[in-house]
Amino acid sequence: MNCDQVNFYIEGLLSLVDSPEDSSIGGLRGQLIEEAAYSKDILELLRQWLAVNDLGADAALKVRVWFALSYQQLGQVFGIKPRELAQVLRTQRTLYLPTYPPVSKALESQEISGVSCFMVEQHLSQWIDSEITDVRMIQAVRAHIDDCLHCESRLEAYRDLQKKILLQRKSWPALSDLEWETALQAERQRHTKFVRTLILYGVAILIVAGVVIVFFASRPDKMPNIYELPSL
Repeated sequence: MNCDQVNFYIEGLLSLVDSPEDSSIGGLRGQLIEEAAYSKDILELLRQWLAVNDLGADAALKVRVWFALSYQQLGQVFGIKPRELAQVLRTQRTLYLPTYPPVSKALESQEISGVSCFMVEQHLSQWIDSEITDVRMIQAVRAHIDDCLHCESRLEAYRDLQKKILLQRKSWPALSDLEWETALQAERQRHTKFVRTLILYGVAILIVAGVVIVFFASRPDKMPNIYELPSL
């Protein structure tokens, strides 16, 4: 990653952690810079950041809204299949919304454009994320929403929830070029030290192995039998 990429995601990454704001190089922000210095992309950084701060799939909705990652990418971050992730996001969204259906049970079976309100409700989370892949379902849901005031209102509730989650993201100072270069230099030093340590251990193992080989090679092929020793 480079400094611009880290700055693009820094507010979302730091806002994921429920901690008092600390913009110091040695605090939460410094910890993020350190993680970012040896991450190749945002997916690897997110995985590391979630693990370091003990965050699981409960953070999936915020990650989706703040980072706009696809279900495929989110699945890689959280280690779950996209289909399971879709259910996780839907469940998390419904926790913040009124129970379905808020008007009448009859809406569960009311069909417009070939799909019921209940069926539309099952797809609204993926709809808001642009993750419905079935073209026929996309057309059916769109046509249903156009003709159903209830589902149109429900969709607006989903959109309002998106806005509320976006507003939960805090503002953080961007990284300076100096901060980033300092972090990269520290990472290069750690890497160099690690490589040197591996080399030293490798040399030590080779020396021990050499000594063992010489020892066994210098031993006689067969220990003399006591009865075969020449008499004095």
